[in-house]
Amino acid sequence: MRLFIIFSLLFLGFTGDTLAQVSPDSVAVSKDLSQSANKIDLHLNLSAGETYSYTTDYNQYIVQEIMGSSIEIRQQMTTDYRYQIESNDGDEIKIKATYERLQMQFEAPQGDFVFDSNNPQMDDKFTKLNSMIDKPFYIYMNSEGKVTKVEGYDQIIAGLELDDNIKELLTDSALMNSVEMNIYAPHPVSMGDSWNKIRSYALGKLQLNSDLTYTLEGMSEDLAWLNVSGQISAIGTEEAYEMEFSGTQGGTLETDINTGMISHGNINMDIDAVIKSQGFEVPMKMNTTIRMSGTKL
Repeated sequence: MRLFIIFSLLFLGFTGDTLAQVSPDSVAVSKDLSQSANKIDLHLNLSAGETYSYTTDYNQYIVQEIMGSSIEIRQQMTTDYRYQIESNDGDEIKIKATYERLQMQFEAPQGDFVFDSNNPQMDDKFTKLNSMIDKPFYIYMNSEGKVTKVEGYDQIIAGLELDDNIKELLTDSALMNSVEMNIYAPHPVSMGDSWNKIRSYALGKLQLNSDLTYTLEGMSEDLAWLNVSGQISAIGTEEAYEMEFSGTQGGTLETDINTGMISHGNINMDIDAVIKSQGFEVPMKMNTTIRMSGTKL
């Protein structure tokens, strides 16, 4: 279970690197010098009264090497959100958010578990997660898609009476990282322009680092396509072991030019990792795919 929490935090952390910059710990942005007359200024432009449905699906495959034997771990998480735009004063966007569905699956030699809020037949220890469905909380963003604060989420989690390990997946910081949409350059861009974002920040007991480059690869009348690629790494320390992760991340994002909302995304991460404990090292390889889609209702 503890490894499930750690790998899930990697899910949330590096998804946030693709979609967002959660906090101003260390961000560097540079601009490609290529220019053209056809520039677009990508940012969030949401109107009060609009409603959006969003789905994010994570799949992770892990292989651990222990004393010459391979151990396989698979986990999958799906989250459906509904966003209602309550206000936008030009500086701050207030969004009423609800979970419409939560689904998690974990398969490993030490045991499996499944939770699906759409399925009444499930493990009793996860049924309390059902109380999160349709409970509103509030997300505040600026026009860059940066989450500035959340309200009401901690009260929802506090009433769940869940294992502390599971609650680590359901913190304000994890939420902010998973829903933020600050992926754009701080200036108008042309076809082929790139911008780089370098970050170092803490999430749970992990210290995550990323160096990602975004490139405007295509445009239509209403849509823009961005390519993202770069390096990712993380380190963490538990009571009994240390962890090191490093790898690559790449994929594409489709965004609505008029609203700035992400309509589709496909991201892939390949990570080499090692867990160190009492003089032993356990190497691991991880592959993660992330799919996201959004629709205006």
